[in-house]
Amino acid sequence: MSGFGRLLSTYTPRLFYFLSAFSPLFAILGIEAFSGKNYVVASIYVFVFLFSIAAVLFYISDLKEDDPIIITPEVVKSRDSDVYQFLVAYLIPFIGLDTSKTWETVAFLLLLGLVGLAYIRTETPYINPILMIAGYHFYEIEIGRDQEPRSIRTCGLISKEEDIRPGRSMFTQRRSQFVYVHQNRKNHNTPIGS
Repeated sequence: MSGFGRLLSTYTPRLFYFLSAFSPLFAILGIEAFSGKNYVVASIYVFVFLFSIAAVLFYISDLKEDDPIIITPEVVKSRDSDVYQFLVAYLIPFIGLDTSKTWETVAFLLLLGLVGLAYIRTETPYINPILMIAGYHFYEIEIGRDQEPRSIRTCGLISKEEDIRPGRSMFTQRRSQFVYVHQNRKNHNTPIGS
């Protein structure tokens, strides 16, 4: 894979996660711009809102049944509550943004860009209210303890299951370097190896 292809495959899912995490704000700003008769800006916000939700839901649900990765998390921490902190810190302050004032819009876009870069670089998909509304749960897991100590990795796991337990092997799809999506396979409801 070329350098550009690798870069694209690494950052595209992170961008989808980021945009969808902020999509409720885009919808609110689109409605405000529409009510202020700023139809061009409203259209842009609504497009970003719809595209980001569709992209992340497609990306998260496009699991290939024929190539699963089996992981066994040794440590599992729920990260569902991080969504609420995210809403309070990054979405609620901008609900009153006046999109007709250029300086407010520039400040918003600057902050959004900085938060977006941090979100994409740190790969934090478990801060996503849209996936939570869609029924997904977010976990921070550690895998690789059964190998040499340097192979322990902390990763994100996205799952429809509410109760992920340490030591239970599961089918997953790797969505990026540190993010796995749990496959709920109909024919494999029992833990692997039991």
